[in-house]
Amino acid sequence: MAEKKLIQSIKRASDILDCFNNSNNEMSLKDICDKVDLKKSTVFGIIKTLEECSYIIQDPHTNKYKLGLKFIEKSRIVSESMDIKAIALPYIKTLTNKFKETSHLCLYEQNYVYCVANIQSDEGFLFMSSREGNKLPIYASASGKAILSNFSDEKIAEILNKTELKKLTEYTTTDIKKIKEDLKDIRKNFYSLEDEETEIGAYSIAAPIKNYNNQVAGAISMTGPKTRMQEKKLYIIDALLSASLSISKELGYDNIE
Repeated sequence: MAEKKLIQSIKRASDILDCFNNSNNEMSLKDICDKVDLKKSTVFGIIKTLEECSYIIQDPHTNKYKLGLKFIEKSRIVSESMDIKAIALPYIKTLTNKFKETSHLCLYEQNYVYCVANIQSDEGFLFMSSREGNKLPIYASASGKAILSNFSDEKIAEILNKTELKKLTEYTTTDIKKIKEDLKDIRKNFYSLEDEETEIGAYSIAAPIKNYNNQVAGAISMTGPKTRMQEKKLYIIDALLSASLSISKELGYDNIE
């Protein structure tokens, strides 16, 4: 078995963070040094780096250290992701059973969209672009566009300006002005379409999911061969909209019009 290669500085930072618990939620530099058995200069440098990144904060009155607010942000992301997946899975299973096509749950994180759950029918066809764990282009995928359309115009512009708009197929739209126009229509209709924009032969329909903050948290979608999907398009749209609304309600979304 090959020996694991660990980065020492990261391992030490992890050890320092592990010092904090319910019994030791606030510690002095000396306390931390004693627990990790490292020199004061080494521990101080790591702590200052973690402090700069908001993972550790120092009380100005006691000079003791404690875990920073960054952990609240990260724990919310993990908790919300787990909640959404648990809530959404029964719905996307029902969608797959009803339409015999592949259904997905996709989540947004730092300008990217990830497929975190995938339910495939025995009669369905799994495209490469719809595999669980895949990172999807936010400007071209049905789920990406469903999510993107729910941001403010300023946020959309910011994301698109930071995103490399690649031609994934001959049908991929990379013109920012055209993408923004399409997003306005998606915002009005509450669903998005993807017509061979990420993979030839693939046709997808998606609807956004919102959370208790009335903000977009992800999207559910269905993907299948173009001709087959278009035959069932209106029925799939109705079912996706109904499922996305139910999931959103379970997540605490209360701004239903």
